[in-house]
Amino acid sequence: MYISCGQVVGISMNIRWLTPCLTLIIFAAFSPGNLLAQQVVSSRVSPELRRYLQDQSHEIDDTKSELQAIRASVAEVRLRDGRRQVFVYLTGGRAWCGSGGCTLLILEPHGSTFREIGAVGIMFPPVRLLSTSSNGRPDISVSVKGEPNEKEIPTHEVQLRFNGMSYPNNPTVSPAQPIDGKIHGQQIFSFGEKETRIYP
Repeated sequence: MYISCGQVVGISMNIRWLTPCLTLIIFAAFSPGNLLAQQVVSSRVSPELRRYLQDQSHEIDDTKSELQAIRASVAEVRLRDGRRQVFVYLTGGRAWCGSGGCTLLILEPHGSTFREIGAVGIMFPPVRLLSTSSNGRPDISVSVKGEPNEKEIPTHEVQLRFNGMSYPNNPTVSPAQPIDGKIHGQQIFSFGEKETRIYP
């Protein structure tokens, strides 16, 4: 006869049945995947984020036409422990794009501004939050191009892990890891994503 944990907790205090159920409940509640479960809570460019992105862009390129070409797609993610991460996919202009792709900024709120914990260059969508985590933050995946002279390496997705300080900035070399097979995670950016100008 099958007895569910709900039945055991609700109608029985028999320790022989209760112990494995409690173990299962505790494991489910405190496993890394649950502690780091994420939810996209916003996709807008807030005034604070706009100022931050403008400041960062000016440090790289102050040509007016280049700055006005910059577009941003945003996904603000709330982790289960209450912390927030802001993912910003930037396109347009020499400030953030090159022949190998564009840039994904990974930020966390810091007072009235933001702290950078990742600046992943030469990448493309899709961008995913994976079901695994490293050092208290979710692993992510991005797409990268294969080398033009290496036809056996097509465009593919790689996994990026937080090392305790930041995410890797070059997704084409180690410690980025190519992903084989099915990818388990939540897609936050795809091609054709809504973009917002960061300069009027």
